Amino acid sequence: MEECKTKSIIITRPEHDASIAEKMVLSKGYIPLVSPMMEVLLRSSGWPELQKILLHNPKAFLITSANGVRALSEFCDRRDIPIVAVGESSASEAKKNGFINVASAEGNVEDLAQLICDNSEIYNGLLVHISGTITAGDLQETLRNHGFVVEKIVLYEAKAIHKFSEAAQKSILQGNVNGVLFYSPRTVDIFLECLRKEGNMQALENATAYCLSPAVADRVRAITWKHIYAAPHPTQNSLLALLE
Repeated sequence: MEECKTKSIIITRPEHDASIAEKMVLSKGYIPLVSPMMEVLLRSSGWPELQKILLHNPKAFLITSANGVRALSEFCDRRDIPIVAVGESSASEAKKNGFINVASAEGNVEDLAQLICDNSEIYNGLLVHISGTITAGDLQETLRNHGFVVEKIVLYEAKAIHKFSEAAQKSILQGNVNGVLFYSPRTVDIFLECLRKEGNMQALENATAYCLSPAVADRVRAITWKHIYAAPHPTQNSLLALLE
C-alpha cells in the first residue's frame, strides 16, 4: 500500500502576520507550517524625527506594510492623522490600532502612489512614509516627482532569518511540502538561500510556489517547482484563493 503523505503548506510570513494565513490553509485541508523568513525589529532611532514631523501636522501617514502600522503605533499616540495604506492587511492593522481615518489602495506601492495622485486635493500637504530599512520601490521619489511633499521615516527593520522552522525543515526533508506561500521577492531570496545552504535546491520540485505578485513569481523561478502561481491581485485573500 502506498504511504499516505501529510499535505502541508509553508507560510513564510513573520509570526504575527501568519495567523490569518494559517486558518485559511487549514480550511483548505492542508497543514500550515509557519516558517518566517524575517523578524521585525523596531528602530527607536526614528522616534526623534517623527516627533519633529508631528509638529507640522502631516496630511497623512503612508503605510506600505502592517509592520509600519505597528511601528507607528508604538512611537506615535495620535490617531487622528489619516492613514493611506497599501492594502487590506495594513489597513486592517491600522483600524485595529485605533486610527480613525483609514484608506486603502488595495494593491501595491504603485497603486498607493496613484491613489494619492488621484486625490491630490485631499493630500496637498506634508505626507509621511513610515518605512522599514528595506523597501520595494521608492514611494517618496515617485510622489515628489508628482509635486507632493513627502518625508520618509524609518521605524522598523525586517531582519532575515537564515533557517527554516523545525516543522518546515522536517517536511522539506521528507518531501511532504505541497506548496509555499511567498509574499515578497526578499522573502524568496532568503528562502532560497536556506535551501542552498542545506543542499536542498531540488527538494521542492514537486511542490507549488504561491506568489503574491508576478515580481515574486519571477524570483522563485531560480529553482524548479511543479507549478508557479501569481495572485491576480497583490492581496493575501487573492493569494490564498490560489490554494487548490
